[in-house]
Amino acid sequence: MLAVFRAIVDVQARYGLLASRRYIVSFTQSSADLANVYTLAEHAVGPDGTPPVIDVIPLFETFADLEASPRILGEIIHDPRVEKRLAQTDRRMEVMLAYSDSSKDVGPVSATLELYTAQSRIVAWAEENHIELTLFHGRGGAVGRGGGPANRAVLAQPRARSRAGSSSPSRARSSRPATATR
Repeated sequence: MLAVFRAIVDVQARYGLLASRRYIVSFTQSSADLANVYTLAEHAVGPDGTPPVIDVIPLFETFADLEASPRILGEIIHDPRVEKRLAQTDRRMEVMLAYSDSSKDVGPVSATLELYTAQSRIVAWAEENHIELTLFHGRGGAVGRGGGPANRAVLAQPRARSRAGSSSPSRARSSRPATATR
């Protein structure tokens, strides 16, 4: 694991920061899950080294984690390493939402409703905390677990208005939403 962070340092030194800076934490259940990534990066380079510049991205997958997402985000932004990174990025933050595990937990209809609710709560949280938010969606596995084309799942979400004027929670405060497939 520590070798991954050393490799990120090498890639950033050779190709620049944008070549490798995102670190997605699957099954994020607490702010400690995110803070631990920064701690591991620091340990990887030792006391005399400079850790890589990373944007640690929570991936909320289960029904319970989706429900807890605003609380988790609210806690992590007070970590000094996250505060520093937010200052460097004009308060930009990315959050990933997944479909398959929440669908497996509670069924596709309940999961879709919770994904919508979580997106709305995350957007509201971001607005309250002056965060420039990008939500992106991961969708993998069998159709029965929520798998399938991510664009259809995003488009199937109910429309809502955000302060930024977006007509979809997944696009709130972001001009270029990204879609990822797990």
